[in-house]
Parts: sequence; C-alpha cells; structure tokens
Amino acid sequence: MPLYEHKNMIIRKAKIEDSVEVAKTLFLAMEDILYEFIGMRDPEEAKKFLLYFVEKKKQPIFL
Repeated sequence: MPLYEHKNMIIRKAKIEDSVEVAKTLFLAMEDILYEFIGMRDPEEAKKFLLYFVEKKKQPIFL
C-alpha cells in the first residue's frame, strides 16, 4: 500500500533493494557536504559512504 499517490507518482517505504538508488539521490542533494565528511572530492567514495548508511538494517533515531 503506497504512503502517497498522486497521478502517476507513488511514494512508498524504501526496500533494501532500493538502497543504491536512494544513495544516488542523496548524493545529488548532499554532494558538497559529503566531500567534507569523507575528506576528498571523489564521487564514487562519497556514494560508497552513503550506501553504507542506507543499507544498514537499523537506522539511528535522533530526537
């Protein structure tokens, strides 16, 4: 069951199989800050860094 549906767009909870695409999308939004986190300007390393967190089973909850 989708969480949100509008015309041809459906938003649902991400599945583990979606992790590569989620990491790529996050990279587009966070590219510059990711380079600061990893200490180098390397798109592939930045995507690997994001993928590590996206693939984790349990995500930390920050309150």
